[in-house]
Amino acid sequence: MVILQKEQETGGRFSISLKYDDYDIIYKISKFVPCNYTISCRERITNFTPKSKTSKSIGIRINNQCFREFLNENGVPHGNKTNNISPPLHSKNLSIIDYIRGLYDGDGSVGLTKTNRVVPYMSLTTSSDNVAYFIFDFISNLCGKPKKKTNRNKRDNVYNIVVFKEDAIKLANLLYYKDCLSIKRKYEKAQTIKMWANNKLS
Repeated sequence: MVILQKEQETGGRFSISLKYDDYDIIYKISKFVPCNYTISCRERITNFTPKSKTSKSIGIRINNQCFREFLNENGVPHGNKTNNISPPLHSKNLSIIDYIRGLYDGDGSVGLTKTNRVVPYMSLTTSSDNVAYFIFDFISNLCGKPKKKTNRNKRDNVYNIVVFKEDAIKLANLLYYKDCLSIKRKYEKAQTIKMWANNKLS
């Protein structure tokens, strides 16, 4: 969960909470935070937790007005994940590849299908029109295919953007390059896509 909260004119906080398995990205991110932060762990029982077991999470919290305003100016509105989040295409320092990898790290899935014929896939879920249209354009340009628009699904009212086979291989190779800043689990999944491609070509 990502939250950018405006508490008052001189305060506010930014926080990220992830399942503990992905603790590595929290510590990687913390190295680039230009102000004070707090990292904490939490265990609790949720509706999605099996009986007699707890869900463990880890998060980073940053209380800094300048940092909050920077994020707000770069497409992250106040509140929980929102329909209004938008790629900061106006930023001269934006690395589009790294930005998109961050989207897939946070709300995507990477790997090989487990049903029917095993093939590579990469998927992204978003409730933002701006992010969805941005990804549609990016994938279309990368793969050299007409833009394929996916409508919001009826169950969750979100976009599920999925690419398979050669398109997934191209995307994985581009986003998850060597030593990139990413969740270790997602990076390793991307390598399975590349290995699958190499085995198919050999």
